[in-house]
Amino acid sequence: MEYIVPNPAVLERWTEETLHIISDSSCNPEDLIASIKPSPYMTAYFLQGQQQLILHTAHWRTDGFGALQLLNNCFEAIMSDQDPSTLSWGDEVARLAPGIEEGLGLPENPTPEIQAATARHLATGARGIRRSLTEATTTAVMAACETRGLALLAAVHASLAAANLLNAASSSNPNDHYTSIMRFSLQP
Repeated sequence: MEYIVPNPAVLERWTEETLHIISDSSCNPEDLIASIKPSPYMTAYFLQGQQQLILHTAHWRTDGFGALQLLNNCFEAIMSDQDPSTLSWGDEVARLAPGIEEGLGLPENPTPEIQAATARHLATGARGIRRSLTEATTTAVMAACETRGLALLAAVHASLAAANLLNAASSSNPNDHYTSIMRFSLQP
């Protein structure tokens, strides 16, 4: 693995590409998320008016558990008493796992076949769809889960699987692919 220790100018450029401060108070998280373009890096967007931080990374780069570990490390670094200027520069590579691109042996530049497949599949992507349940509905769902001896997370996954099965079966073309993503929060 090759790791280049950035000089201050390179680090500043990277910061400009990855940390975006949004001062427009009319910008809301849903529209921002829908407008985010692919990036070679994990990116952060701070909406000043709402005092919200949105972190964005591609699923192919970081899975759900990996994202939670990154968030945990980020929060630990923020809460740490360690002065960042005391960190040793240059030995980071010893602590880094190979990137997924390297692990999969992907070419540095996409082939025409990869570009064509990307164009075909990105065109059918979804703009985030949110559903928030009322407190009464949430209470009813949780009670139904408890009555049936189900964990709420298991019920959410089972519901998604049932909906996907119906959507996958609705196509008359056996070569069609049905893809779904699920982002949910169990927080109120």
